[in-house]
Amino acid sequence: MNLVLFEEAMQHVCRISRILEAPHGNALLVGVGGSGKQSLCRLAAFLSTLEVFQITLRKGYGIHDLRSDIAALYIKVGVKNIGTVFLHTDAQIPDERFLVLINDMLASGDIPDLFSEEEVDMIVTSIRMELRGLGLIDNRDNCWAFFIERIRRQLKVVLCFSPVGFTLRTRARKFPALVNCTAIDWFHSWPQLALQSVSTTFIEKIPDLEPDVRASISEFISYAHTSVNEVSVKYQQNEKHFNYTTPKSFLEFMKLYGNLLGRKRRELTQKMERLENGLQKLQTTASQVEDLKAKLAVQEVELWQRNTDTEALISKIGQQTDKLNQERAVADAEEQRVGTIQAEVTTQQQQSEEDLAKAEPALQAADAALNTLNRLNLTELKTFPNPPAIVTNVSAAVMVLLAPHGKLPKDRSWKAAKVVMSKVDDFLQALVNFDKEHIPESTVRCVRDEYLSDPEFNPEFVRLKSSAAAGLCAWVLNIIRFHEVHSTQ
Repeated sequence: MNLVLFEEAMQHVCRISRILEAPHGNALLVGVGGSGKQSLCRLAAFLSTLEVFQITLRKGYGIHDLRSDIAALYIKVGVKNIGTVFLHTDAQIPDERFLVLINDMLASGDIPDLFSEEEVDMIVTSIRMELRGLGLIDNRDNCWAFFIERIRRQLKVVLCFSPVGFTLRTRARKFPALVNCTAIDWFHSWPQLALQSVSTTFIEKIPDLEPDVRASISEFISYAHTSVNEVSVKYQQNEKHFNYTTPKSFLEFMKLYGNLLGRKRRELTQKMERLENGLQKLQTTASQVEDLKAKLAVQEVELWQRNTDTEALISKIGQQTDKLNQERAVADAEEQRVGTIQAEVTTQQQQSEEDLAKAEPALQAADAALNTLNRLNLTELKTFPNPPAIVTNVSAAVMVLLAPHGKLPKDRSWKAAKVVMSKVDDFLQALVNFDKEHIPESTVRCVRDEYLSDPEFNPEFVRLKSSAAAGLCAWVLNIIRFHEVHSTQ
């Protein structure tokens, strides 16, 4: 704990320690909130090697939860013989029935119906061997009395209550054990010297303060707090209203000072940085202006020289204008000649487009014929062991067209055709990518003379034999037609 042990605080620690060391020592610490009751009680409990137990309030915490916590605490203290301080504040009393249990703890230590019969038997069984060792009779009543006496001796109840209002008076009348069975330690307001020692400790933690300034700040903070206390007394006398100032408000006042000082320092630092940056930018701007002036003087000389060169260039351009006019006349004549040539080219292009339009139906028919071919019907075509003669002629015509560089194949039999069509995908790709615009004349002459002259070389007739052969037949016919139209252009 972060504590400043001034003289009054050490006196309270000594008082609480004497109370805790006394037999059946229970304490009632009375003081406003934030006066250090709980902190000093924990320090005194540590000096007496006692553990500290304090309930934890939560939503829905009621009398049954308090009974459970006290029962567990009784077993810890009474059975395990562990000295413990039960620290309880008035903020931990959401229900006045809590004080009924605490009143019984202080008065006799025996809380009615705290344990069930099974738990009582367990406690008696745990205590019995210890009574035998002490030479006492280990019956149930003696064991229970020994258990309660140990609790009263080892469990120290410390209550931290505030004197503000009438709550403490009412509770003292309703539950007399709160006063009769406890030693009262009253926490008065801390004197100015105590406040000054606390403020001095706080001020020492603030960096970048001069020693003489630290002392004056500490004195002023303690003086301001005590002066508020004096004014609060006059306010109560005159206006009949209370204004409470607690040590916690004093700590908050010091914290406010620290935060305010830090914020003002940051603001001043930011302003200083802005001022320094502004001055630096002004200096930089001034140096840049001087540089610009020097550059401007040089550029003025360059500009005068360029103006002179421009005037000379204008005169030279005037001399060359006549020459340009003559050349322009020659260019106009050349333009007319180019226009005539362009008109002729346009006419030839239109004729080419018309010829291409004539050849387009044959090309589309060839593509349509290819679309009828697929892996299935080509595979079916390859399965013919001895196809009709017209099918053999169709395959031979395809082999002639696909022959590279116009080299006519010598072997055009059905066996050779099956070898060409063995790889169906490559065969179809060769048909699709066939260079129809550059067919050797020898290839065309061979196909026309040897195969197209046959009246049976007709797709409709060939389809009666094989659909794939019909597609190949249509492709051959349309490729030859496209070549005839294309070659006449």
